[in-house]
Amino acid sequence: MKKCGLISAALVYGGSSLMLEGCASVSYFPYSEEKNLLVIKKSNFVKDKYGLIEYKNLPAPIYITKLEDDNYSAVLLECTHKRCEVSPAGNILICPCHGSEYSNTGKVLQPPADKDLYSFRIKTDSENIYVNVKNN
Repeated sequence: MKKCGLISAALVYGGSSLMLEGCASVSYFPYSEEKNLLVIKKSNFVKDKYGLIEYKNLPAPIYITKLEDDNYSAVLLECTHKRCEVSPAGNILICPCHGSEYSNTGKVLQPPADKDLYSFRIKTDSENIYVNVKNN
């Protein structure tokens, strides 16, 4: 709820024309590890189009979203402006600290950030998504 309130305040005071698609919580997806990869079941995306992965060796969660044609995107939710944790808000990602906005694939939509979010390489097979967290 705290993050939701901060995002709402950032939208109101930041002048963004984008509206939140509710403040429902975002699911944290379970994963397993294989070498340098996080393995997430595609079945997680039956109910949700996006979710989070809390990986102990990173400063912020990974936001993973299903795109068209069975493609996926995974980005680190750490703002490139001042390193605040970015929050999902509908189909965009918002930094509650200074109002930077990013697309669901991590591209900068609104400053003050001027660099895209860090993205991870992904591979898939028929059942799983593999996120490379070591050697991007």
